[in-house]
Amino acid sequence: MKKLITLSLCLLLFNATYAQLSNLDFENWDTNPSSLKLYPKDWLLMKDSYCKQSAKAQSGNYALMVSVWYYYVKTNVIRREAISEKPMALSGYYTYTDNVVKSLSASEPISDTALVKVYLTHWDNVFKRNDTVGQGNLFLFQSSEYSYFSCPIHYSSTVTPDSVSIIFDPSIVRRYEDGTYFQSISPSGESSFLTIDNLSLESSSKIEESEVRMEISVFPNPTFDYLNIAYKDNEPLSCVITDIVGSVCLSTELKTSRSHLNLTALPSGVYLLKITNANSKLIYYCQLVKI
Repeated sequence: MKKLITLSLCLLLFNATYAQLSNLDFENWDTNPSSLKLYPKDWLLMKDSYCKQSAKAQSGNYALMVSVWYYYVKTNVIRREAISEKPMALSGYYTYTDNVVKSLSASEPISDTALVKVYLTHWDNVFKRNDTVGQGNLFLFQSSEYSYFSCPIHYSSTVTPDSVSIIFDPSIVRRYEDGTYFQSISPSGESSFLTIDNLSLESSSKIEESEVRMEISVFPNPTFDYLNIAYKDNEPLSCVITDIVGSVCLSTELKTSRSHLNLTALPSGVYLLKITNANSKLIYYCQLVKI
């Protein structure tokens, strides 16, 4: 399946200068002069008609809710601002409800998924373009109560980014361009309600150049029973697998450049995998799915 990031072109709409990161808790709202509808200050909505100010906040007074309507309209929310550091992850809290859709070519409904994407870019004065130096993505699943999430960011360059882009996509509907389309099966047409609140960019100590360039392979992911971890250097590393609320499920030492972890005891679900070196510096961070 060929993935199409439908909002990548929209990122070009922003100017070269941005304010400091703000309103990550969705407490500040403005009114659209043309539609008279509320929208969160400093955030861009593709379709503000399906943005809702939710009073069911994780903390504070408000949270942001976005959704999809049949297969016509989907609200993706975007934020881009200046940055001068390398954050380790985007974290926050979410609920995700009524998230059942079906393919137009099949009769059986499926559970929908929301998607979080983060891009770190740096302006190249020579080629006059924004180069992606780091990115991360995380799928969000059904949760009727607020759940904590952390979207890890992986860096492909030692260059410090000058801007960060954050995208929340509430549904698989219109996410991919592969000839298969999905739509809501709700009687009202509206479904896949994603509510987000209290976002933050998690900072970490500076990642050394040698650590950024260290190649680590983690496969297969998703996995059913075993996980392989391979890297070039034969130095000892530490691996920790936690659940989405941070409880440690597995902790082990990687003593050779090829390790084989037995995950049969772990229940099916979504986990976070972190690998650190002998100096306890984070060098790899990803979402792990056990099926």
